[in-house]
Parts: sequence; structure tokens; C-alpha cells
Amino acid sequence: DVGLGIAANALAAIEAYERLAPEKPLRALQLLSFETDLGGLQAGLEAEEGVFPFLNRHREKLRVLLEERRWRGERIVWELKEGRFQEQLDRAPAAELVFFDLYAPGSDSSGWGCETFQRLRAQAHPERGMTLLTYSATKAVRAALLL
Repeated sequence: DVGLGIAANALAAIEAYERLAPEKPLRALQLLSFETDLGGLQAGLEAEEGVFPFLNRHREKLRVLLEERRWRGERIVWELKEGRFQEQLDRAPAAELVFFDLYAPGSDSSGWGCETFQRLRAQAHPERGMTLLTYSATKAVRAALLL
């Protein structure tokens, strides 16, 4: 989860895992979130409960994540890595799914170039590969993803 923000992507993954786990056996879920500014998540937690409804049922796990930089659930481990993603990428474990949600390329292009995506590709799980999901549809980002 590159660019934690207010944890929408990470929480959606956890909710999907928790919904599917009772129906069929799943591997344990290891989730890493990278964020340079935790202010968005802290503000989300401090907001009234109706402002970000999807946060309501996750407030305790988010508080633990912020305080301890790790939250453990049943067969789920969620770690928070504070700082620039690009500086931590080479130490990250192999990934199968990446939510790539950095600041918009127009406001901070440093994470959206060919080098970043090549390094990410090198971190793909050796047997299962990697799926990268992002909101950006700019021509420059699409080109960088292809190279």
C-alpha cells in the first residue's frame, strides 16, 4: 500500500480478506503501508464518526497501527513504514498486489517514473507475479508502467 492516506485501500483489502476467509482457506495476509505524512490518517481518526464512515469499525486497529506501527489480526499482519517509499522499496518483501496511491504526479513526480516502476517490478513475487492498481491515468505514468 504505497501512500496510506486515510487507509481506504488497506482497509478494503482487510475487509475483503475477512469476508472471504470463512468461506475458503486463505494464506495469511501480510500488508505493508508506506506513508510520509500520517496527518491524513490522524485527522480521519479525529473527525466525527460520520465524516469517514468506513473508518468507524476500524478505529481501534488504526490507533494501534499508528502507535505501534503494526497491527495483528487473525492471520493478518499490517505494518506501517513511515518515510519515503522509494527509500524503503529495496528492503520490502516480494509483493503480489500493490495499491500505488502516491501524491498526484503533478504535485510530486518523483515516485512516478520508470525507475520506480522497474524497481517495483523487481519486487514482484517470484511465483505469483504482481498486480499494480493506481488511480493515475496520465500518459506519462502509463508509459512509465509499460517500460
